[in-house]
Amino acid sequence: MKRIVALAMFGLLGLGCGSSSSDLSPQDACNQLMAATCDYMNKCLGSAGLQILGYSTVAACTTDMQKECTNTGSCGSGETYHADKAQTCIDAYKSLSCTSTSDMPAACDQVCQ
Repeated sequence: MKRIVALAMFGLLGLGCGSSSSDLSPQDACNQLMAATCDYMNKCLGSAGLQILGYSTVAACTTDMQKECTNTGSCGSGETYHADKAQTCIDAYKSLSCTSTSDMPAACDQVCQ
């Protein structure tokens, strides 16, 4: 559950600002992270994992959680959003195993710098 909270904070509060050279917008990155969260919960905890979030299907979870992506915040003062780093973060998050003890991949710390 800690991973979900960290992911939501990154996805909803850690994205925004001007972008780097990649085409991945902050909203697109957030959408991908929310979908990955629902997939992760289903993969690792099955239907019980989705029920923890209040959903009965991956599709319902993804659709509802992605609604929050319209409220993405911005990077901190003096920081810039790096779309290429966001993609690296998303890819690393998707590859986390169900036994991983990490809340978020280290790559996610580099999205706003």
